Amino acid sequence: MKKSRLKIIVFIGSLVLFFNFVISLTRYLDGKEKAQLIRFICYGLTFVLWVIWFKMLTKEDGKYYAIGFNNVYYYYGQNILDDSKNIAEEELKDKALLKISSVKKIEYRLIDNEYVTQKIGLVKLDKIKTLIIFEKANYKTDYKNSLYDVLVEDHKMNVESFINMKKIPDLDEENVIYADRKLDAVVIRKVDECYKTIYYVYSIFPPIKNLDEALTKCVPHWFINKEYPVNTYDDLTQAKEEVLEVIDLINDERLD
Repeated sequence: MKKSRLKIIVFIGSLVLFFNFVISLTRYLDGKEKAQLIRFICYGLTFVLWVIWFKMLTKEDGKYYAIGFNNVYYYYGQNILDDSKNIAEEELKDKALLKISSVKKIEYRLIDNEYVTQKIGLVKLDKIKTLIIFEKANYKTDYKNSLYDVLVEDHKMNVESFINMKKIPDLDEENVIYADRKLDAVVIRKVDECYKTIYYVYSIFPPIKNLDEALTKCVPHWFINKEYPVNTYDDLTQAKEEVLEVIDLINDERLD
């Protein structure tokens, strides 16, 4: 059973127990019956246990996930897949990781540089992709004032490195205008009698908490660029003219 479904079941169960707890308390206060007192105590204890269970299920484990390609992933100003120190290797026990791993093992490595000390786990997905599991970090420097800029540059290097590994796929749309490097695109989609412009970018996500999302979003893919609003036009020609002007600006930004 998936964890998300289990959370829903436990949450609903907690609500049912709580209502029974309240009903038993009300009936006991009205009639002072011993049976209602026992039910009140039992429902109360069970409700507390279910609440504790729900909190355990919803508690974040603090881990983040990313994917490296061909033993490359820049973070903290270095390629952490090469520059980190090997500290252990174990057989995989996590069921979710066993399903996606090609070697059924996890390698633990230690990052120790001027910015951070952090343990990471590496799980081979296939011949070129490695899942990176970031555990809790002990920062040596102020994240906001110095490390943030380093991570931004690392992300840019990852994007440049990963997108050059294979041809960028076309968007499956009828009217698409691409920027010069094809990292940006605008889809002009007819909706009823109007035309809507939707901006896309071909890139990767930085490390994220959800494993399933990391497997699809931390690899190069097209996704909607929310920096640009969805605009509506009366005709296709007008939409194309406006889009070409914005594409020129995007091309200039990519050159900087």
